[in-house]
Amino acid sequence: MAKNKLTIDTLLDAAGRGAQPKTLVFTSGAWVYGDTGDRMVDETTPLNPIKLVAWRPAHEQLVLRASGVRGLVIRPGCVYGGAGGLTAPWFAKPGETVVGDGRQRWTMVHVDDLADAYVRAAESGLAGEIFNVTDRSRFTVLELATAAARAAGYKGEIRPLPLAEARKTMGDFADALAVNQHVDSGKAVRLLGWQPRHGGFLDEVEVFYGAWKARLSS
Repeated sequence: MAKNKLTIDTLLDAAGRGAQPKTLVFTSGAWVYGDTGDRMVDETTPLNPIKLVAWRPAHEQLVLRASGVRGLVIRPGCVYGGAGGLTAPWFAKPGETVVGDGRQRWTMVHVDDLADAYVRAAESGLAGEIFNVTDRSRFTVLELATAAARAAGYKGEIRPLPLAEARKTMGDFADALAVNQHVDSGKAVRLLGWQPRHGGFLDEVEVFYGAWKARLSS
């Protein structure tokens, strides 16, 4: 993506000035692993990005290989909490937001836990490292969307949208919503001392619905 590369080039140019080395943390994402099924992957696993983010691995390397800059890459899972990110439609349009058969399992992380990982990475003194940042939850998307719908007061049926049909209106984004992933964040635990404080979206779904609803009126 041209704008993303321009941003990286601009930041690297600015970071390379002055006597003190700068730190640049690039946000990538777990979608660079593609659909992993039930196989757990980590930072050493060869990448197989879905089409929507096929450009990301090259941009990761721009940051990791930059000279005179402490480059780091964070690969978060699906971020939840606050305004909701990809989980917000489960509250906004319950019953209509599951793509595929719903049996896929997203790798996820709470926004506060992700923020903690960024701080730890930036302050670590490490360079040229990649960190997956995900929690340990393993619920299916259908289970998550159903819980969100019930928290929002929806009592109807959750009807998954077949992937082929979703592609007609969503394009490549539909394939992103249908991925099944199992991503390990042990490296962040070992090198950064990071631990997710939130167990998963399902554990606090009522809280997340309240936070999402509060954002609508703010």
